[in-house]
Parts: sequence; C-alpha cells; structure tokens
Amino acid sequence: ITPLQMGIIDTTSLFIKFMSNSFWGYISDKIRNKKKIFLFCNLMGTLTICLYSSDYITKHGFWIIFFISCLKSLFSQGSEVLTSYALEVLGKKSELFGQLRVYFAVSWGFGNLLFIVIYHIFKDFRINFAIYFLLNFLYMYLIKTLLPDKTLKEEKIKSSEINMIDLWVMLKNKQMIIYILEFGFFMIGFSFIENLLYQYVLKELK
Repeated sequence: ITPLQMGIIDTTSLFIKFMSNSFWGYISDKIRNKKKIFLFCNLMGTLTICLYSSDYITKHGFWIIFFISCLKSLFSQGSEVLTSYALEVLGKKSELFGQLRVYFAVSWGFGNLLFIVIYHIFKDFRINFAIYFLLNFLYMYLIKTLLPDKTLKEEKIKSSEINMIDLWVMLKNKQMIIYILEFGFFMIGFSFIENLLYQYVLKELK
C-alpha cells in the first residue's frame, strides 16, 4: 500500500466515523437504549477488525483493506454512545467520569504495550487478534450482565419512531454543515501528518 492509499483509507474512515456517530447517536436516542446500540456496534466492530487476521485479506491489496476499514469505521462509534450512557448513569456525580477516562487511558496504554510484547514473543499477529477478540467478548459480557439495560432518563421517556427525515434535517442545519467542514479539514490534516510521520519512522528504521 502506498502513502497516498494510506491517506485515502485514513481520511475516508475518519469521515465515515464522524457521520456514523451522528447516525448511531440518533438511533440510540430514538429507541432509548444506548446500551443495546453500544453492544451491537462493539460486536460488529470487533468482528470486522478480526478480519484483518486473515491472510486472504492482507494478500488482496488496497481495495479490500479500504472496504474493511470503512466498515470498521461505520461501527466504531461505540465509545461515544457509552460515554453518553455513563454520564446519564452517573447523574449528579458526573465529575467521576473524568476518573473513568483516566483509568481508560491508562488501561489502553498498558494494553498496547502488552500486545507489543506478545507479538515480539510469538511473532504472530493472529495471536494478538485472538486475545483482542476474547478481551472484547469479556468486556461486552460484563457490560451486558452488570449494567442496567436502561438509564433512569431512558425509562422516563418513551421511545419514538425512527424517522430518517429528522436526521436529514439535522444534517442540513447551518451550524452542523460548518462543523462537518471544520471536522473534515481537521481530520484530513491529522491524517496527512500522521502518515508523514509513519513514513519517516519507516525510513529511519531501515
């Protein structure tokens, strides 16, 4: 894959992720069940990521990787829905959410370090994917069994019918259009810098 193709994958994936955040957030608000939406998206995202472990995928070049990356981005909004769910559950104790984010960041860092160590020991990325799948399955199981299906706020408000026209009206809002453009330019710049850094590191390592 060339640097240009990497940039195309990153930029397109980030844009799809942004649009999917609005879509899944809208759906979760309509059906008043953020937990269900999160579990569904997290499961689909996990299964999609695990497709990268297939030799068939890695041998068929740009377009298949591009498709999987876009598909992964479509279901990658789970953390945002979970954030909204957590804030509703915490209620007046929302200041505790900052602590949860710190714990999440620390665990994410240790997890990345652990996967690097595992790869250097076994020299096989498929083991990393297997562990990733098992940890995510445990993660979803704990959320499914330990957290309430609905928050108090969701129980008080009746679910309403899903009307995609509402989503279209929201996307046509002037402020929303400006936000999308700003986000798009920011993501393009971020992706460009990230890929330049990646190419620089590769050259230095050689």
